[in-house]
Amino acid sequence: GATSLTICLWVLVGCASSEDTGVTTSVRDSAGIVIVENAGDPPPSGGGWVVSPDPILSIGTFQGDSLQALFRVQGARRLDDGSIALANAGSGEVRVYGGDGNFVGAFGRKGEGPGEFQNPVLVGVVPGDTLVVVDGQLRRIALIQPDGGVLESVRLSEDLGGGGFPQGMFSDGSVLVGGGFYWTSDGGVQLSSGFSRRPTGYRLADRQGELKTDFGEFPGSEFYMQVQSQSGGAISMRARLIPFGKYAMQAVGPDLFYYGSGDSWEVKAFDPGGVLRRIYRVAVDPQPERRARGRAQGGRGALPRRRRRGA
Repeated sequence: GATSLTICLWVLVGCASSEDTGVTTSVRDSAGIVIVENAGDPPPSGGGWVVSPDPILSIGTFQGDSLQALFRVQGARRLDDGSIALANAGSGEVRVYGGDGNFVGAFGRKGEGPGEFQNPVLVGVVPGDTLVVVDGQLRRIALIQPDGGVLESVRLSEDLGGGGFPQGMFSDGSVLVGGGFYWTSDGGVQLSSGFSRRPTGYRLADRQGELKTDFGEFPGSEFYMQVQSQSGGAISMRARLIPFGKYAMQAVGPDLFYYGSGDSWEVKAFDPGGVLRRIYRVAVDPQPERRARGRAQGGRGALPRRRRRGA
């Protein structure tokens, strides 16, 4: 059966510590790029953000009403009237729940036809509570109005490249795609098993699905590839993230695209035109991975050694 996921909206409270944290922040300008550098040791505990233990609203159930059962939620947004819209990719629907958590309505279903979805992702809301939903698998952008259904649907241009993984939306309604794992054998690239860290590209699509900005290519995440040849020349491929490996992260704010490669404590911020505007850094050296003492050194918790026969 389908697995449900409970979504909770939590009260987030900012708390300022009266103690000196020991962190110093410097801001400087370098050729038009704002560089924010943080140094020093943060407090071991306390301060920062505190999340309330009690949710103000809970949507979802593990059993019972199927309209409350959620599976593979891909984005949620609160609308002006207090209702909650979310993309329930497991059923290929965009659902709307009232401010009290009760089901209001749904749009779409699994399929490839008009108004249908394979992997819908809710990336944002434009004026008029119009939902912007991107289906990377079908390479389509759909605009949905909770009171009027699907208003329009456009295809993502081939100029945006492969993958089409939606990452977020700028305030003007343009959508950032890319950043996912995408491998093609075009150009004679030989697929083989083993460690892989291929570059990944990010591109911006306008409201018509056309290429607006090419941000270029960035270091991607570390994967382990498993490639097997099948009958008829077909290739079976699986990719797994490397545990404790470098993982590329990205986020989209109203007017900036943020990217971190995982190689260092640094985040770069680009404007919708692809211009680097800000760099955030933390003066902390990455911690090396350490094996569990028991397994590495034969101490407490080590696996027992097998004895040879006749010993």
